[in-house]
Amino acid sequence: METQFREKCKDFLRRIGLGAPAEKVWSYVCLASPRMICKEISYKIIGAPDRMPLPPRGLINLVTGNKWKADFFDSGKLQMAQLVNIIEKNGTSFAGLNYILDFGCGCGRLIRHLRTLGANGAQRMYGTDYNPELIEWCKNSLNFAEFDTNTLSPPLKYGDSYFDFILARSVLTHLSYDLQVAWIDELHRILREGGLLYFSTHGSRKAAKELTDADRELLRAGKLVIRTPQA
Repeated sequence: METQFREKCKDFLRRIGLGAPAEKVWSYVCLASPRMICKEISYKIIGAPDRMPLPPRGLINLVTGNKWKADFFDSGKLQMAQLVNIIEKNGTSFAGLNYILDFGCGCGRLIRHLRTLGANGAQRMYGTDYNPELIEWCKNSLNFAEFDTNTLSPPLKYGDSYFDFILARSVLTHLSYDLQVAWIDELHRILREGGLLYFSTHGSRKAAKELTDADRELLRAGKLVIRTPQA
């Protein structure tokens, strides 16, 4: 009953145009548990468990939608542990992937954990992002990888078949159809034969909450649905 009531409230807020602010407030409420608050204080005083710097809150907010340092670190570690587990369950050793690219790396939320999860000590890691402010922080703070900016459209500066593994989490979902196709082609160019590409898209549960009835019909028919701020 409680879950149904909450969903009805969220639906009502979406109908009157307050869906996004309400979701943001709810995310803060969920994060503000005693355990998370204790971690936040610890990370602020002692620092991150991996002994590397944590970004300022403004940059964290750009990539996560909240300013919690503890959530920035913990969620990134969890997602990358799950990723390494998926790779190894499918018969590939993550430690055997020597050239790694985090495409759309932000301020290093994910790549900092790839350095410690199953790494072999000799891996070469790279990060690239469209936002120069995020890349500047990475260059000044995370010395285990090479970071560079990319333009909105391809190409990247790397040679053909350069990478064993490319990570593109929550990147393609921000691009138009034409740019998605162009970047998939570009990532294919720089990925070696037999290499791995990991990317994410919005799932049906998220789509069901945010799409119009007409868009849902397109999605059910296997069509790509593109939404823009003007839509």
